[in-house]
Amino acid sequence: MNGAAGQPGLQGINGTVGGTGSAGFGLVVPGRLITGAGRDTVDAREGGFGGGGLIDLGSDNDRVIGFGDISLNGGPGEDSLLLPGLAGDFIRSVIPGGASFSRGEITLNALGFEQIAFIG
Repeated sequence: MNGAAGQPGLQGINGTVGGTGSAGFGLVVPGRLITGAGRDTVDAREGGFGGGGLIDLGSDNDRVIGFGDISLNGGPGEDSLLLPGLAGDFIRSVIPGGASFSRGEITLNALGFEQIAFIG
């Protein structure tokens, strides 16, 4: 998803991003996805995240639903992360500016989220 000179290939989303990818993931982000300002929802609860990239949610109150191989940056605002499963399903580690959640060999890094909940 990288464009020319390493610039993000997709940016300025204002609304909802989600779906079921052909690789068996809900949302595959190998580069950067920048949603920009606005109250955005990134929904990968069906299939999860893949690609190991970064989703930068920009400013405002945003919401991410799902788990997978991804890094998330909530940015300014009151951002929430909803992880499928129970708190005991994950190994949580503190990282600078946030937390990482691991299940098996998959790790999600979350920076700048004010609310984290488990929806299992």
